Amino acid sequence: MNRKAAFTGLIRTVFFKAHWQRGWQLTEGMAPMNDRNDDNTPDHINENYTWIKVDNSLKKWGTLILILIVLSGVAGVFSKGYLSKGYARDVSTRIEYERFGRVISNMDMKIIFAPSDQEISRVTLGGDFMDNFEVLTLHPQPFRAYSDGKKLILEYHLIKPIREQTLWLGVQPRTAGAGRTLVTVDGNKPISFFQLVYP
Repeated sequence: MNRKAAFTGLIRTVFFKAHWQRGWQLTEGMAPMNDRNDDNTPDHINENYTWIKVDNSLKKWGTLILILIVLSGVAGVFSKGYLSKGYARDVSTRIEYERFGRVISNMDMKIIFAPSDQEISRVTLGGDFMDNFEVLTLHPQPFRAYSDGKKLILEYHLIKPIREQTLWLGVQPRTAGAGRTLVTVDGNKPISFFQLVYP
């Protein structure tokens, strides 16, 4: 039994030594973890840093331009808003209108005028008005309304002509583009203003 136990112990010692030496050689042959390539990019892919910079610039400036477009829309550059409010006047007439509009939207106009001493006052809308706009609402209703060429003429029979009168119009653009409107009250000098309509 003693010889058998001694032989078994010797075999175990030799086997353990051989196994331990083999493991040490394998460990020495491995590269340290810190020396490995920590970059997730495969070695066969070459990144073009010029295009990366261009992409980053497009993202940066694109976001800025988008913010400016949104703020411009809120301010009224494309339709109703603070920047869209326009005013034109002379000595006896004031006009409030919208500078910017869209084909699918309605636009408002207000004409405030001091009538002449006559009982009938005429408000004439000329220039590009007839070609560019369709009148949807008109208040107060005129005593007579008719067209003369490219002019829309509204006649009002005023009970008290000495009082200041106000005319409200709701119009809808017929087509996109820029147009010039001329407003004449009782033969006075025409008041001119421009409007821009987006598609």
